[in-house]
Amino acid sequence: MPVRFPAHSKPPDACLSNTLKIAHSGMVSAGGMPRGGNLLRHRDFRRLWVAHSISELGTRVNHIVLPLLAVTELDATAFQVSC
Repeated sequence: MPVRFPAHSKPPDACLSNTLKIAHSGMVSAGGMPRGGNLLRHRDFRRLWVAHSISELGTRVNHIVLPLLAVTELDATAFQVSC
């Protein structure tokens, strides 16, 4: 008895053939990774990366500077800084 697939899905052979068409079209490398080279060539990725890096730097500075500022300027105790 043959296997029947729902009308909205494609049989596995059709999906495989589409994958092979994409692989042979030059859009992906032999290893399956998309071609396009270095991500830093893409303007949107550079903007995202720079914005995220600045955000992370601000977070790290905040975790170090704020407790030190509380201790030196407000004479806070270690317990007060840890809360």
